[in-house]
This record gives sequence, structure tokens and C-alpha cells, in this order.
Amino acid sequence: MAASTKGGNAALSDGTLTRTGNWASVITLSETNQLKAKAGKIGHIAVWDAGTAWVIDVYDDPDSNDSAVWQWVTADGKGIFALQMPMQTGIRIVTSGTTAGSATVVWE
Repeated sequence: MAASTKGGNAALSDGTLTRTGNWASVITLSETNQLKAKAGKIGHIAVWDAGTAWVIDVYDDPDSNDSAVWQWVTADGKGIFALQMPMQTGIRIVTSGTTAGSATVVWE
């Protein structure tokens, strides 16, 4: 099942930014999610259930598991990770492990 993704305006009417991305995707399974196939940005990743031996890999790639840029493992525990990372060619999130956890990826 693909990530549940919701979008919205990231700015107030005066142009003030209210968050670091236009989209939020909730990932709750071990799977591959191609969030974007062109340049973008990962604002942050919030891990709210660490699962068992669960891994989150982030790739700057439009269609394969090349160009790894960040990894989280269960031992890192729950947390909000403010990456603020520009992605040149795409945003690909691959999750794997024994028992999936839950994470929200904020991106644009």
C-alpha cells in the first residue's frame, strides 16, 4: 500500500511559511514510496513508532535505490528529524524490517 499523502498550502496569505513542505506522507508498511520524480526537498521525518528492526532509507533518485542520502534505524528511536535537505533528482523512501513502524515525511 502506498503512503497516505496529503497536501496543502505551506504559507499564510502574507507569504509567511508555516511549515517546511507542501506534502505530508504517512508510511506504515515496509515498502518503496516514490514521492517525487524531480527536484524537491525533504523538510523533516517524524518517526512515531519505531517498529522492530525497521529501517528508513532516503534516496535522491527518481526511480531506483541509488544515491542514498539519509538512513534511520530502529535503534535511533522515535523522534523528529529536521533534514531540510534539497533533492536534485527525486525523493524515494524505502522502508524495510521485521515489523514496520510509522513515520511521517514532510516534503515538497
